[in-house]
Amino acid sequence: MYDRYTDCFKCPSVDINLALENHPVPKSVMLKETRVLVATLWILHAGQAIYENLLKVDEPQWSVPAKWAVWEAKLKELENEEALSEEVKRVVGQTLERMAAVAITPS
Repeated sequence: MYDRYTDCFKCPSVDINLALENHPVPKSVMLKETRVLVATLWILHAGQAIYENLLKVDEPQWSVPAKWAVWEAKLKELENEEALSEEVKRVVGQTLERMAAVAITPS
């Protein structure tokens, strides 16, 4: 069924996309925070692998730096969003730090 995702990148590609790209913003703050936390946890725990996978993909919409830059810009926006809890903003800040470290770390 998911032959295209033999490398296990189906979940992060869906979860991160849902929270950090142009999708309708959930009306519920709880749902929005949940989506943001899921996306940030993927990046915090598997950011290096996700980054390296993006480097290998031969599709412009999924390549680094395009995808990584979109996610980083959205996280910077979320870091200052008043509706989000301080805990979520803290995790967003940690994720931005991790993204910067991953982007400069050679694989």
